[in-house]
Amino acid sequence: MTCGRRPPPSAALDSGPHLDRRRDVWYVTYGSNMQRRLLGRYVDAADATSLVFDVPRPRWFGGYSHRWDGGVAYLGLAASPGGAPTQVRAFRMTFADVLTVAAGENVDDDALLAAPLAADLPPGGWVPLPVTANGDPLRGKYNALLRLDDVAGVPAMTLTTWREITPRPPGPDYATVILEGLIEAGVPSGPARSALESASARPTRVPPPTGPLRWRCRLERDAGCPPESLAIPRRFGEFLTRSVTGHVSDDGPPVSATLEPTETVASAARCRCHPLLLPGAVECSVALPIDVGARPEG
Repeated sequence: MTCGRRPPPSAALDSGPHLDRRRDVWYVTYGSNMQRRLLGRYVDAADATSLVFDVPRPRWFGGYSHRWDGGVAYLGLAASPGGAPTQVRAFRMTFADVLTVAAGENVDDDALLAAPLAADLPPGGWVPLPVTANGDPLRGKYNALLRLDDVAGVPAMTLTTWREITPRPPGPDYATVILEGLIEAGVPSGPARSALESASARPTRVPPPTGPLRWRCRLERDAGCPPESLAIPRRFGEFLTRSVTGHVSDDGPPVSATLEPTETVASAARCRCHPLLLPGAVECSVALPIDVGARPEG
């Protein structure tokens, strides 16, 4: 029998040491956000400093966007030293701004606006973001946060995907905004067209993420449920596919505990906590190993 339902509790990623959200970073763009006007859909980029450089990773196109009538751009999670580099445009902004862009791109305000990044994520490392499509092709496409090589000592971040997305060429309007973004940044028209034409037809392999996904949330008890049953936000429940050990606190020092998945309902997933902690809610921080061989479907 299914227990009573309630809206999922609020949640945030927790990767240990956090990158200060007020810290300046470079947000690296390679698709429609290369145009300052279009990046302004998410953050105020009118006066943001920008620069253009190459990264040794392929740009590829896939999925389908109704707005652009074709595939959209992604950057390879794996470097391709021998392949054609991708010409990108980076904007100087705060890390909080990057998370705001991530929330807008994924049509998901809850998880990403609060998502901290491990301070020790090395250049070339990436972490999965716990966004889900929920059957909506507009949601959750840019579900990986990738750190590129630092630029003048400043961290460089971009968003891409670890989903299985079918390759598809971009529509003409989408290709045009990328071209215009490069030209706007000062790249001559000829080299800008060459940079766009060098895009890969297919995505590269997905390397393992840099460490497990860590999250922190408040687990609630539902009326009518067994006392050891806890409601967990659905987006995290989809990653909780087997028992994991984490640190759980019940108005006291955190203790080691095991979370065992039980069921998923419309608004939340549920798990059991061993040992059982009382009373009604606990704070939980858990590292979830992510299997990149079984990526979320595109």
